[in-house]
Amino acid sequence: MNRKTDKVIWPVLLLLPVLFWVEGSSRHLGGMWSLPVGIFLPWIGFTGMLGAAFLHIRSKRKRWLLLVALNAMIFLEDFRCRQPPAEGYPVISWNLNAPQSEQMDCIVPYLKDWINTNSKGLFILQEVSKRNQNRIEKEIGVTCRGVNYQAPKDCANKNKDTCPGLAICISKGWEFKGKANADSPDNFPNGIFQSELQRKQEKQSFKIINLHIESLWKTKRELDLNTKFEAMSPNRKIQIEQVEEITRLIAKIQTPVLIAGDFNSTQSMWIHRNLRKHQLIDSHRETGYGFGSTIQRNGVRLRTDFMYAKPPLKWTGPSRSEHGIACSDHWPISAWFSK
Repeated sequence: MNRKTDKVIWPVLLLLPVLFWVEGSSRHLGGMWSLPVGIFLPWIGFTGMLGAAFLHIRSKRKRWLLLVALNAMIFLEDFRCRQPPAEGYPVISWNLNAPQSEQMDCIVPYLKDWINTNSKGLFILQEVSKRNQNRIEKEIGVTCRGVNYQAPKDCANKNKDTCPGLAICISKGWEFKGKANADSPDNFPNGIFQSELQRKQEKQSFKIINLHIESLWKTKRELDLNTKFEAMSPNRKIQIEQVEEITRLIAKIQTPVLIAGDFNSTQSMWIHRNLRKHQLIDSHRETGYGFGSTIQRNGVRLRTDFMYAKPPLKWTGPSRSEHGIACSDHWPISAWFSK
């Protein structure tokens, strides 16, 4: 390799992953490019790592080892290898994808087996209708509360019982306290549902917040845009506004807080960096294994479903993505928490 080529490739490989990483860290940079950068940043780091390793082997110059390390850090930023013993209370969060009856025939047995194994457990569910909440309550023996995303008149079939929404379901030993969804932000057309829960025997209280952050598809539909590409910039703006509302809400809550749901964004985007900046603890990064992917699109696995804890709440058991469950286009995620 000649010096001229070296001088060109070195800055490109060094700066490109770093610039993308900085873009993901900034509230003000990126705009429409934030989503594709968030999706592909780990693979940009992976490519840079392999490229730098090849150049090191070829040229024997130690400077390339710095690039190998830098790009490896970007690629492996979300990789974890920690599975502590299970302690505390189990919780599962799952986007059911507005299931039809045949999907529920897969979902209900899985949730029933899970709660039989984890008797102190909670379900935090997205895209679940009132009718399907009723089925879950009847067949599994849990108690659910929830809210629809939309008014019945805006649902496809005008039926409030089949409108998709959010739900929190509790097993025996838990009880709902107070009024659900009190003080919730108004700018969540895709859903927020919060409720305070109490363990009867231990007399411990927790605030559970179930979220479904604005999706690219919904932004496109609501703004009547022609392509998802056009929706990227307004979608980022809406997501930022929603997450900032959430951080303001959490700051007012005195009880331990658990936040879970479909964030429609990947872990390297500003949304999640901002939540971690506010001392919220990501269950996967704390007690997870592997990359923790929760969906697969066009053969690419991504992590768009998250659980966060606000201290003194902490993650005290293994956090898992259940990749073997094919009932929905999202995989369920589970973890253990206590205070």
